[in-house]
Amino acid sequence: MARFVKVTVRKVIWVVLTVLYVLVVMPVGIARRMCGRDRLLLKFPARDATFWRVYKDDATKGGTR
Repeated sequence: MARFVKVTVRKVIWVVLTVLYVLVVMPVGIARRMCGRDRLLLKFPARDATFWRVYKDDATKGGTR
């Protein structure tokens, strides 16, 4: 009986998380992409010679991100 409950709970959790992803997370991501939002800076900046950016806090160390 305990094994049956354990397996059932695992499957129910998997289904709930899948539905949550498909009905909430994915549409929000698609909508944000269609609106032109790029919070993760995934697009390559066309005017720059390199993808890496030097930030002010790292400039003294010569660091990049």
